[in-house]
Amino acid sequence: MGDATVEIGALKPDECAAVAELHASFFGEGHGQGHSIAMLGPEFLERGFYRPNLDNPHLFVDVARHQGELIAFSVYSSDHQRVFRYTIRHHPFALAAATLEAALRRPLRTAQKLAGNFMFLSDSLPPETRAIPAWFLLLAVKPRYRTREFQEQSGVWIAGAFKQRLEENLRTRGCLEYWAAPALANPTAIAFYERIHATRFAEGIVQGERCVYYRIATGSGES
Repeated sequence: MGDATVEIGALKPDECAAVAELHASFFGEGHGQGHSIAMLGPEFLERGFYRPNLDNPHLFVDVARHQGELIAFSVYSSDHQRVFRYTIRHHPFALAAATLEAALRRPLRTAQKLAGNFMFLSDSLPPETRAIPAWFLLLAVKPRYRTREFQEQSGVWIAGAFKQRLEENLRTRGCLEYWAAPALANPTAIAFYERIHATRFAEGIVQGERCVYYRIATGSGES
């Protein structure tokens, strides 16, 4: 997909550390992300999220590469009600080890962030999401690669290429729409969903942040 300078594909095992570092740099400490697990640091993200989910049939991580550099990533699920149950059932020891390491470093923060995520996934979702299994969790592109200049040089709008791949992947799994909940404090994400003509259907607190819920039909909007 795209030209020879940009390659987009599934996350490889040897890229877990790099994508965890990028995730933490965008959504971790100092970025006002409420109860995001990125606040627990790249080590937790690598060992407690990305590596244990490499074989998860409900979770997908796509990455963009440019000249050997991992420059962006996209995370989504075909079934938000089953994705983390699978991880817990199939990789309990990896999750326990990553959580213990994080707790030894920062016990209070670890408890707060994990409790906040559990509440979000179990209690606070709008009722509309029950009928929409697919969930777009997050996307991040390094600043220099989301400029108009890079888009013109490469011929690739990275966020749009991720969207196309996501929707093709979800359609093969019978998902005709998906939902996302970007923070109001993240204007870049809000602008992306407005650009692709997503439909707002609710607002609420997600991981401690005021967020807007969008639903997107696969194949809709700009890509």
